[in-house]
Amino acid sequence: MPEQNPHAKDNSDKLDLELEQLFSRAAPDAKPAFSRAFTTKVMQQVDRSYRRAVMWRIALGLIALVIAIPLQDLGLAVTQLLVIEVVEVPNHLMSDLLTPVNSVGAVVTLCLLGIRLTQKRLFNRLAAS
Repeated sequence: MPEQNPHAKDNSDKLDLELEQLFSRAAPDAKPAFSRAFTTKVMQQVDRSYRRAVMWRIALGLIALVIAIPLQDLGLAVTQLLVIEVVEVPNHLMSDLLTPVNSVGAVVTLCLLGIRLTQKRLFNRLAAS
């Protein structure tokens, strides 16, 4: 049996009664008319905040969808660029074996690693001085 949404309209009377009972137990000297008005006000605020949260989620989902499409195309282009062979190897088996190190991605990775090592050495020497 699927769970029902607590904010659904068919449960509103039941929730109002439960909230009214809760507030009447908490403040037994409160007037019933005030308690019902207060309960109604609280329920309206809860419904309003629930609708606002749903609208924010829908808006963020649409924005993410609009942004994700161009980013996916960019990611595809970068992926295709990074797997280009640097040196052509005539033997198909050797080409498959050397693919991880014979690509633009491997060259970029080695360059970034070299920059990082140089930076670490430079700053370690400066910190030691």
